[in-house]
Amino acid sequence: MKLTIVNEGNKARIEKEIDLVQARAKTRKINYKDIILAIKIIDAKLNITKKAKEGIRISVALHAERYPNAYRGIPESTQFLLVFKGGKWRLADIYRFSCNRKNTYHTKLPEIAKKAIIENYLKF
Repeated sequence: MKLTIVNEGNKARIEKEIDLVQARAKTRKINYKDIILAIKIIDAKLNITKKAKEGIRISVALHAERYPNAYRGIPESTQFLLVFKGGKWRLADIYRFSCNRKNTYHTKLPEIAKKAIIENYLKF
């Protein structure tokens, strides 16, 4: 998948990509609103400038559940990769993968973002 800016103008393209990935899935699916909500949560938690966000990569896994030990097979959920580039969040990938027992946001931060986050905490 090519990097796609997450905004209303690209909503149809993103939804089409989600539908392709989830074509055979019956459970633990996502939609466009889930991606927007994840971005809002990420922005609120990071609380840094756009310049400092440049290069951040976050893999998001939602709709996690607890499974009984007798569950047959490996449960999968639809997950996605966000990249902050050019002052905007971009969707880099959508895929089905084995899910965890809790929602996760795996983050890769460039040095400038780490520095900005530390500076925010030191302001108290």
